Amino acid sequence: PSIAFDLNSTNNSKAELTEAELELRSWVRDRYQDYFQHLIRLTKSEQNLLAKNAIAVAFDISARDSQWQLLCQPICEEHILSNDRITSQNLAIIVETFASKFDDVKLKVLEIAASLCEQKQEGSLSLSIEESAFADNLLTLLSGIKISAQSSQFKPNLLAQQLQKVSKTGKRTQSEFDAEEMTADSVKSLFKSLRRVYSNCWVYFLRLKLTERQFSDALSVLAHDVIPCMSQPLRLSDFLIDAYNRGGSISVLALEPLFELIAKHGLDYPLFYTKLYAMLSPELFSKSERGRFLSLVSRFVLSKFLPGYLVAAFVKRLLRRALLAPPTSTLWCLRVGLELIRRNPSVHTLVHRATGDCTFPNGTLNLLSAESVPESNVVGTNDDEVAGKDPYNDNELDPVKCNAMKSSLWELTALRHHYSIVVVNLVDAFSVDIRRKGTLPPPPPPSIGIEEYADADYAQLIASELFRRTKQTPLSYQAPVTQEICTVIDWLS
Repeated sequence: PSIAFDLNSTNNSKAELTEAELELRSWVRDRYQDYFQHLIRLTKSEQNLLAKNAIAVAFDISARDSQWQLLCQPICEEHILSNDRITSQNLAIIVETFASKFDDVKLKVLEIAASLCEQKQEGSLSLSIEESAFADNLLTLLSGIKISAQSSQFKPNLLAQQLQKVSKTGKRTQSEFDAEEMTADSVKSLFKSLRRVYSNCWVYFLRLKLTERQFSDALSVLAHDVIPCMSQPLRLSDFLIDAYNRGGSISVLALEPLFELIAKHGLDYPLFYTKLYAMLSPELFSKSERGRFLSLVSRFVLSKFLPGYLVAAFVKRLLRRALLAPPTSTLWCLRVGLELIRRNPSVHTLVHRATGDCTFPNGTLNLLSAESVPESNVVGTNDDEVAGKDPYNDNELDPVKCNAMKSSLWELTALRHHYSIVVVNLVDAFSVDIRRKGTLPPPPPPSIGIEEYADADYAQLIASELFRRTKQTPLSYQAPVTQEICTVIDWLS
């Protein structure tokens, strides 16, 4: 005989069922639980296809059940608290197949993860795995879950609703959020719950003892994927400031999310540009993450709200780095320095100092104009005020105290003799009078953008020269005088 009753139904009273039917119902319920536990074990299988199918069937069964959230919990806990590499990979399958697509599953999985993190923080959860493995599983889970940044873009997609559409029995499935009956308030409530739990999970995760790799992986997704979706992004401020002060590649990765909090969420951190100025060291231009860092620096320093002394400090430091950097990085330093001078009239005097201004207030000499000034015109009686000494102190890490506004861009004179013709051509752009008076507009900037210089390498530099079209090509040359050659040969003999 077929079983024509629902295992989880509360409508059928015990009085309407015979003793045999009650016993059968209890037996079927036990076998149902055994089957579900066996599915959970199969979700940790080393066979990827078997584990994926077991996960799909387990979520299908749990979503059809009125208590699907309780059935979903052991699956997630088994994978989050697992130390097995295969199980961690299966956790990514859960996230990709269900948690990233269905908002009700997404909310439940985040609540389970937040509960485990909270128990870990309170000390009530004794981990049978290493904390680094626990952090890896959490990072896999959080990195795969995306939520909408704005409520207007949020359109709930529920697993129970999807199963109801393909069900042949016509039964309605129960869910905490039924998409067909959700009002605007319930959609807003679901969106707020997702953002709140999502924020708690990330805050709990960042409080764990993370390895260098976990630090880097977390920082790389904070700016674009996490901060816009958090209900209170400023909760990450302490973590990001500590990472920014840590130094090395971690500081580079913390730049963008920290600037995101400053620019869009009102974080007050006045030492941001001071630390950024100090990070522009000669060793930076030989690191592997140079391209990412340079593109971020050009985005930050080109703000039109920077004061003149800070702009002058960055221009001087960039030009000083251009002297020792590889030609690809030299091009980037010159291009950013040129753009800073074009956008900030207060620092034009660094390039265009008149002859009478060659003597600085402390008696030092403007090296850019040193050729046209006799030595007798240089003022200074103290030993520290030596003629030709640059007042700019490159070893000073505070841009306020580096005396950049008293200096001049004498580095351009040295770079005009650079072995790369591309560098020389870009240096010539500084010679154009960008302070044109009257109705004449300023000259246009170089055709190549700043971002293209940030990721440039030697191969691109050589290719640009090999395939560059020249307007004038010499077809002949002036032959040397024969008599002079003979004279040299006779002298050598």
